[in-house]
Amino acid sequence: MKKKLLIAGSLLLLSGVLHLLLSNAQRDALTANAVDGTVSLSNFSRDSLIALEGEWEFYWKEWVSPQNPARNAPGYSKLPESWCNLEYEGAHLPAQGYGTYRLRITGLHDGEIYGLYQPELLTNYRLLINGQELLRDGNPGTSRKTSVPSFHPQVTAFTSRNNTVEIILQTSNYHYRKSGIWRPPYFGAFNTIQQYRQNRTIIEALLIGGLLIIGLYHIVIYLYREQEHSALYFGLFSLLSVIRVATTGEHLFTSWFPFISWDIARRLEFALPVFGAWFFLKFLNALFPNEAMKKITAYYSIQTLVVSIP
Repeated sequence: MKKKLLIAGSLLLLSGVLHLLLSNAQRDALTANAVDGTVSLSNFSRDSLIALEGEWEFYWKEWVSPQNPARNAPGYSKLPESWCNLEYEGAHLPAQGYGTYRLRITGLHDGEIYGLYQPELLTNYRLLINGQELLRDGNPGTSRKTSVPSFHPQVTAFTSRNNTVEIILQTSNYHYRKSGIWRPPYFGAFNTIQQYRQNRTIIEALLIGGLLIIGLYHIVIYLYREQEHSALYFGLFSLLSVIRVATTGEHLFTSWFPFISWDIARRLEFALPVFGAWFFLKFLNALFPNEAMKKITAYYSIQTLVVSIP
């Protein structure tokens, strides 16, 4: 009974941290849907947090900028989506390649300081605002050799010009099975954008801290009571969840440990859910042993072994 109460208490604590992730001071973003590469924000309040979705101009295999005008007419990518949904010369675009996204924002106020929260792109980007490069993550290139992948959300500040802002995102992908913009940029007053990023970081850090405490606590219990296998499995499940959370979202793992390569971080991101689910099944099997649970665990163990083979 004590063991079950201990596990139940841990699950309640984990649920509380997850609830904090979902409901703490994050603000709900409004959505501005662009049409033909242009969006007006004149009807939004100045303190709004706005997701820049809708139809962005997209130029396949071109680095478009004010200094380098487009050679071809644009396609339109309805964010958030992969550029693989677009067609070029009668065929869907491949996941690997490079291109430029462009959006014009109107209805702004000159002199006001605006901000942009730019999530990771698949798999790098160079951000230009009104022709000036303000952010770079990794290195966009025209081949695998010249392209450097990186996942680091960032924030920048700028002002409008003639009540208008032009956003250009140059990006490439030669290292990932997906491509394009899966999380749209967020626009607003600079203070609003800063607060949004800070809230996301704090919430994820609290979730990581909560999972870490739960994991270490259960492993210590196992060290003192080696018959408590359920505590070991739940502790390992929690520790794997820590790394999973830290390699997604704000990608705190590579921010805290910059020597970890992008490739290793992605392998961890995809492998850990598989092994985490296996430890969770082992935990349930140890807590509620029966023939059905043993068969499910054995079946999943074989699948995990197959997946883990290079």
